[in-house]
Amino acid sequence: MKNFLRISLLSLFLGTVLIVGLQGLPEAQTPAKPIVLKFACDTVATAPYSLGQEWFLAEVEKRSQGRVKFERYWSESLCPGREQQDATSKGMADFAAVIQSYWPGKFPLSNVCSMPGIGLDLWPPLKAGQEFFKLPEIESEWTKLNLKAISMIGTSNYRILSKMEIHKLDDLKGKKIRSLGLQAELLKAMGGVPIGIVAPEVFDALDRGTVDGVAAPPSFITAFGFQNAAKYYSTLGLGPGGAWPMAMNLDTWNKLPPDIQKIITEVAQVHVDAFVRIYQVEGDGTSLEKMKAVGVKVIEAPPSDLAKIKEIAESQVWDKWASERNKEGKPGTKLLNKWVELFEKYTPQSPYYKK
Repeated sequence: MKNFLRISLLSLFLGTVLIVGLQGLPEAQTPAKPIVLKFACDTVATAPYSLGQEWFLAEVEKRSQGRVKFERYWSESLCPGREQQDATSKGMADFAAVIQSYWPGKFPLSNVCSMPGIGLDLWPPLKAGQEFFKLPEIESEWTKLNLKAISMIGTSNYRILSKMEIHKLDDLKGKKIRSLGLQAELLKAMGGVPIGIVAPEVFDALDRGTVDGVAAPPSFITAFGFQNAAKYYSTLGLGPGGAWPMAMNLDTWNKLPPDIQKIITEVAQVHVDAFVRIYQVEGDGTSLEKMKAVGVKVIEAPPSDLAKIKEIAESQVWDKWASERNKEGKPGTKLLNKWVELFEKYTPQSPYYKK
């Protein structure tokens, strides 16, 4: 009986010690739910353009240690490409590439970043865009649409893929070529007939003969399979597509914790090098080989015609754009000069610059 009592008292003592000890421990921390952001893109996940954006998404997820997760909606699976800006402004998408040349009326000032004929390399406009989009006039334009520009992306030199051979500038006369924004203005000045349709609609237009060709770099062409509808690729170039942002819904941005905003900003600073490597260096090289493999013939334009393109762009597109903005009471000349200044500043710094 004494042993039983002794054991019972010992058990009661140990139980009391255990309860008191557990009460003294901190409560177990429940892991915070990740911040889930919807990302929209109009190209397939395997396209170089998509892969260049995927690098950004994955890097943010990695640096945030899983606190940020992106739901990826490729191939217009969240919204059509022509509605991507509106969907991001309204919050249907939290994050997406917003190509201002698709909606020049909404982005009359930042559309200068799509100015054609300045150079051939994608790296300078993207680096220039990192500075340019911090100008108050440009920030204001995006804020009004409830958007915040985050990281710069774009497309490399736009050349002409067509259903017929185009050797020189004169061969462009009367040809219906898909192009947008200021590139369409340059194409018109070169004698072509610009047709403004979004990328996912181009293949059918080529196939039906609604357009004779499309201005696009190789990575763009193979992303949508245009090489299966047209077989001639002229080196007549309109220049890079320019710089446009991966933009975030402003309300979404403002709700993010400061440390997450910092991570996203830091990733944006190094994104240019990764995007150009994926899109222009690796993507264009591989894509051009894919084009040739299905019978696309590359046609070399005369060097004299290539030199004329910049002259035409400067005299008939750049000055016209600046003059129109000035008449609207906007700083057209100031912003054009700033854009050209930044482009020329970064051109010799480019890893891909050739004198």
